[in-house]
Amino acid sequence: MFVWDYLQKLVSLPHRGSATPAEARAAEVIAAELQQLGFEVERQFFLAPRKTLYFGPPVVIALFLISHLVLGATQPWLSALLMVVVALPLLGELRGGRFTLDVFLPRFLSQNVIARPAGCDGAPAVVVTAHFDTQWGSWFFSPVFRPFIRAFFTIS
Repeated sequence: MFVWDYLQKLVSLPHRGSATPAEARAAEVIAAELQQLGFEVERQFFLAPRKTLYFGPPVVIALFLISHLVLGATQPWLSALLMVVVALPLLGELRGGRFTLDVFLPRFLSQNVIARPAGCDGAPAVVVTAHFDTQWGSWFFSPVFRPFIRAFFTIS
């Protein structure tokens, strides 16, 4: 089977958001294909949030508003301090830090698929990596926004 055939097989699967059943199905397809090619396949499971950059900022904004409405009039310094603390995970997300929006978001089961040549202990390692989820990187990649991309960039 050619690489293009593998790609078409993956593309035929539905949207594969991070930590969704469709992403798990894509991992199963990839693992099965790699096993058929003779690789020893390992699936590493971990917990991950879904759509971090879609849900995280609205959560931060909501916490800002709550802080302002509850504390803003009577204790503005405390409200401002709380807003700074709430903004830290957003900044961590943007800077690639450890303290990120994942603090606010529920986590779900996801996985990596790792394949090693069978019986090649001590052989030089070759690592091939790819994302098999179809997580949107920002609002610009949302299917809802797609018809407006050209106009948005032209106006910008």
